[in-house]
Amino acid sequence: MAGKHALEWQDQGLCREYSPSYWDDDQNENSFAATICGSCPVLEQCRDWALNDGYRDTVHATILAGMTPAARRQIRKKMGM
Repeated sequence: MAGKHALEWQDQGLCREYSPSYWDDDQNENSFAATICGSCPVLEQCRDWALNDGYRDTVHATILAGMTPAARRQIRKKMGM
């Protein structure tokens, strides 16, 4: 498990300024989330966390780093993860 300081970058995420419901994959807000994520100052850290250390897609279906759970699974598969 990552130390408490390892995720401090999350405090700088633009997603903190919006309702968590915008990041629910089943809310059809993918384009809104992708727009917000695309201009976020911590997008790279979030993407790395989402693909490597973040929530497992079967547990929490949410947009992370502008990617749906299905998109993350495809990327992981291509990367052999």
